[in-house]
Order: sequence, then C-alpha cells, then structure tokens
Amino acid sequence: MRIVEVQDQNPVEMLDERDVDIWRYCPHRLAVKIYLGCPYRCLHCPGRLKRRDYDKRILAVINAPIVLEHRLMSAKSHMQPANLGFFSDPYQLAEEEIELTRCVLEIFRKYEQPSFIITKSKLILRDLEIISDLASKKLIAVVVPSSTIDKNLRRFIEGRSPPFDEIIEFMHQLHEEKIPLVARIAPIYPFLTDDDNSLREMIQAFADAGASHITAGFLKVSKRFWRFLEEVFSRRFPDLIPKYRSLYFRRGVRSLSGLRLADSKYRYRKLSMLAQFCKQNKLTFGTCKEGFFALHTNICSGIRLRARYYPCLYDYWNLIVKRGAVSVDEAIHIARAYRVSGRYKWTLRRLWQEGTFFKEVNDITAKEHIEKGILYEVVSADGKD
Repeated sequence: MRIVEVQDQNPVEMLDERDVDIWRYCPHRLAVKIYLGCPYRCLHCPGRLKRRDYDKRILAVINAPIVLEHRLMSAKSHMQPANLGFFSDPYQLAEEEIELTRCVLEIFRKYEQPSFIITKSKLILRDLEIISDLASKKLIAVVVPSSTIDKNLRRFIEGRSPPFDEIIEFMHQLHEEKIPLVARIAPIYPFLTDDDNSLREMIQAFADAGASHITAGFLKVSKRFWRFLEEVFSRRFPDLIPKYRSLYFRRGVRSLSGLRLADSKYRYRKLSMLAQFCKQNKLTFGTCKEGFFALHTNICSGIRLRARYYPCLYDYWNLIVKRGAVSVDEAIHIARAYRVSGRYKWTLRRLWQEGTFFKEVNDITAKEHIEKGILYEVVSADGKD
C-alpha cells in the first residue's frame, strides 16, 4: 500500500449534488474527504470501479483540516453533521501514520461541529478522549457497518476488513465510554447474506455491544456494477446470476437515480423481520433508501445530534400519513422551517410536480388535483404493489 499526499479544492462535499436519491432520502448530506482509497477491498465499494489501484494507492487529502477550519470559522450556525467515512474508512491503516482524522476531530471539537464516524477499525479507540468530549455535547455518533457475520462470506464480500469479533470488541469499549453507536447492516446480498438466523445473530451481537439503532439496506445495482458482479459471481457463485437477473431486472424496480433495487415484496418481507427483531431487542430501526418508512422507528441514521438537518422523504411521508394528503405548497411551507436554499425548494417543486418525488415508495401515490396540482396520498402501509 502506498500513501500519496494530495490537495483537494473541495474536500467538503454536499453529496446531494451528485445523487438525487441522497437528496431525497438523507437528512444530512455533508461529507469530508480525508482518504480516497481503502485497503479493505469490499466487493460493493464504488471506488474500486473508479480506480483500479483504489486499494493500493491511498490519497491522503492533507488540506482537509485547513479547509474545514476556514469554513467553520465563517459559519454563522451549525452545519449539517459531517460524514466521516462516506468516501473511505477514516481509521484505515494510513491514519496510523498521517493522523488526518484526528486533526479533523480536533477542529470539530474546537468549533463544536457535529459528525458521524463510519468505521470498522479499532484505531478509533486512539481518539477516545476527543470523541467522548464531543459525545458529551451530542455532537458525534459512531456508525459501524457490516454485511454479514459469516467468516467465509466476510472474506468474499468485505475482503480485508477487520474480523467481526474485533469490531464487536471496540464497540463494547466505545459503549463503556457512552459513545452513541449505530450498526449498519448493509448492503444485504440476496441469497448470500440474507439468512434470517444470521441476520438475527448479527443484530443480537450489535445490541449486546451497545448499539441503540440498526440501519439496514439491500444491495443496489448500477449497470456498471452489475457487469462487475456478474464476472465475480461467474467464478464463485454462478447459480446466483439468473437469480439476481430475475430479482433485480425482471421483478425489481429502478430508483430515481437509476439504480436497480431488488423486488419490493422480497425486500419488505426481510426488512419487516429485521424491524420486528430490533423491536424485541429494544433497538430503534431504519432503512437506507428502501422506501419502507412504515417500518421505521427513527430516522435512518438513528441518532439526532445537535445539528442542522434537512427535510427528507421520511419527514414528508410522516406529514402525509398525519394529514392524509399533501400538496407541493404545503411541503415547501414545511421545508422553509429548515431554512433550506432556493435550489432545494426548486428541486422539491420540480420532482413533486413530475410525480416522481416518492418514486419506489409503495404506500404513497400521486394524484392530480384541479386546484392544488399533484397531491401525494397514503394508499397502504404493507409494502405491497
């Protein structure tokens, strides 16, 4: 592995500018580029399709702390929670040497900037003092992702990621220091990591380690990723290729951003089981860009920090469930309370009037009203077509 120090003109990125599904679904969409590249070699990592040496040449964005400090110095109020881990694990091996993540967290503490850390690495324990201080002010939470508890499948899907037992161990230590913990079971691979007993076992392990919330989501497939996945499956699981073609391309749905989602009834059945098991374990539950909001007992990220949030599909869904039907003018009135930009309101109005705002959300339908234009109404809450 080779570490290359680089400068990025914009190491702080608004993710909704690159993906309309992030714009619709995510209550916070700010991310910091600390490292570009990751040694884990996860099968579903989008970075692997963009750069062949993604796992061998790690770009360390050394000007990220400086740019962040300049932005926070001039900020008039709290920014959205910053996502440390969207681009790659902020506590990967390169962090041992360069300590960029630690520098970023020091700046966040100085300016009381909220953030989510997404990591699989026990190196996070090195910065426990800073994280504990931020957590005491409701300014940080740690999100731990995992797609499976099975050791053989982990090697196939998550490559060189740390072992699950090691992840659980550092979660215990974070919990002892009262750090808010979210477990992210994603992506779930149909017919590979979707076994009910294995998923329950993973949830139980996360609950015992101190997680308070579970976020779950299935694998989503672009055309380019499907070509890559077909090639990988042909060598290891050739019988999955026709199953995935049926589940995703014949019976599945297409999201507004163009990704293929697995068959709605299949996803709803599995996610319902997870939601029920979380309830039994006194965990809150949310899904990631699945559209089954009736299963949610909290926002997707699970923990509300002391921060600024954007209204998202889940907020508008709750409004429609409460009122029965909502017009675009009523939605924009709600959005104004969040101090959204003019661009946000323009995009909201456009998608609403196109009738695509709630695309792939099965219990909401668009209907034309003579005076109010497009109204969104509740049709059912069972995830059925």
